[in-house]
Amino acid sequence: MPWVIAVLVIVLIVGLTACFTINAVRIKRHMNKSLNAFRSRLEEEANSVLDGLFNAKHGDEGPPRSADGSEATPSE
Repeated sequence: MPWVIAVLVIVLIVGLTACFTINAVRIKRHMNKSLNAFRSRLEEEANSVLDGLFNAKHGDEGPPRSADGSEATPSE
């Protein structure tokens, strides 16, 4: 009889360990998915802010630039 109880306890422990492991993997996968979604939203918002800062037309576009992006020299 004590062997039966010991076997049942061991089976119970193995079953609980398996359930815990499966749930931990699922939770980790969900957290990674949520974190990746948050990171992509944050990156999109940051890019939007940077685009607004650097691509804004405020009337002063700086010195004229040539086709290759270097500053054009005034011709006299």
